[in-house]
Amino acid sequence: MLLKRGKSMQKINYSQLYTKLTKGLPQKTRDIFDRRFGVKSGIAETLEAIGKDLGITRERVRQIEEAGFNFVRKQNKDALEKIFADFASYFKNSGGFKKEETALEELGGKNAKPYILFLLTLGDQFKRVCEKKDFYSFWSVLESPEQKVKDTLASLVANIEDHGSF
Repeated sequence: MLLKRGKSMQKINYSQLYTKLTKGLPQKTRDIFDRRFGVKSGIAETLEAIGKDLGITRERVRQIEEAGFNFVRKQNKDALEKIFADFASYFKNSGGFKKEETALEELGGKNAKPYILFLLTLGDQFKRVCEKKDFYSFWSVLESPEQKVKDTLASLVANIEDHGSF
């Protein structure tokens, strides 16, 4: 992705950024991150699956993951602030939320999806809402994003019913 930095444009290599951010973490934590976000396989794994494989509970995997997130946030505060500000701007310019697949693709490109997923999960201001029967998984910067989407969909349906179209 090309991010605006003043008047210049800077291309971010998210793979290198991920390596830099996770440097200094214990190998077990890096392995959990790699698996949780599909860094090597392209397929994100659940806490449950990782825990079974490692012989620990999913809660212990979550604790290790959270400790790793805290370390990364603390060690890389300035770099993350700039990235998070750019991501927040992207979502605000998109109405506050975006379908997950679309956001991952637009923020980082096809090959950077695992790294964008990692960064969004790392950023406290970003909220992921899981897929439901009425909508796909999406990311948001809104407060109560699931309710906002439900309200928007209800309004759209009511408008179509009243007017027969958008």
